[in-house]
Amino acid sequence: MCEYVLSIIIPVYNAQATIGRCCESLFAQTLKSIQYIFVIDGSVDDSLMVIQKTLDRFPNRRKDVTIIDRKDNRGVAYSRQQGLEKASGEFVIHCDADDWVEKDMYESLYNAAHGNSADMACCGYYIDIPDGKVLTKLPGSDYHMEFNIAPIFGSLWNKLIRREVITQNGISFYENINWGEDFLMSIQCQLLARKMVVVNRPLYHYVQNAQSITHNLTHDKCIELVQCGYKIEQFLRVNNLLENYAFELNYLKFQLKQYLIIIPEVYSPGEWQRLFPECHQDIMKYEAPLYLRLTSWLIAHHLTPVASMILNLRSLINYYRIKKI
Repeated sequence: MCEYVLSIIIPVYNAQATIGRCCESLFAQTLKSIQYIFVIDGSVDDSLMVIQKTLDRFPNRRKDVTIIDRKDNRGVAYSRQQGLEKASGEFVIHCDADDWVEKDMYESLYNAAHGNSADMACCGYYIDIPDGKVLTKLPGSDYHMEFNIAPIFGSLWNKLIRREVITQNGISFYENINWGEDFLMSIQCQLLARKMVVVNRPLYHYVQNAQSITHNLTHDKCIELVQCGYKIEQFLRVNNLLENYAFELNYLKFQLKQYLIIIPEVYSPGEWQRLFPECHQDIMKYEAPLYLRLTSWLIAHHLTPVASMILNLRSLINYYRIKKI
């Protein structure tokens, strides 16, 4: 018998500017049986104080809150794993400290999963962007598991997961992978879940800002993402699923290394060419923009100068398009 219906894991690192709004939305949830696990990952700001002050306004939630205040910074994967080991809910979900949720998000997800005897439940989300606009992303009623790194498929914050799926299959986060760690966990759970249901409403607010990962991308982060491909391949092999998902795995590998050619700061076509050469045979079959398939095909066939010309031309067009706006 689980102590809670749901455990929410919230990794926190220097989030004092946003964690208050996040906490308010979490503590105000309509679902009553929630365990909150905050993992402070060596923050040097007042994140902890903000959490405690916000909790003062929700005294009924105090007994349900666990705070792990770690003084050393170990990364988001370690924090998620530490939170997971403290979880006692029937289901688990993650929430990022700079985001926030609709007040009935977790009740809606739980009712969908519990009512349909499902191991997972997924919902749509809003993208809150700096200029005040809000975009909506929905999974669609015909949502099915895909080897795709896009948030709707790869994120943990919009997916309720039965904790037994994780514990009984020995699934865990990898401490040295802090970019793509959510996708790595999500895809393994989706592959092993007996049933997954969809709440086709946007319930999570995914907040974008200038400090997002694509604005401070490094080569090391790209390689962490590439490592996810090796981990998924190993997972498929161990679970005798490799033959079933051969094409999907190659498509995933293609996605995981694309930053090495589409982001100027980490542009490395030679490295792109060496990584996952097995995925090159089906480049033109992948669901990707034509320019990306074309430039990838050219690089794979040692025609990098031509590919570079196309990428530079596209960047120039995008620059003048934005400037015109």
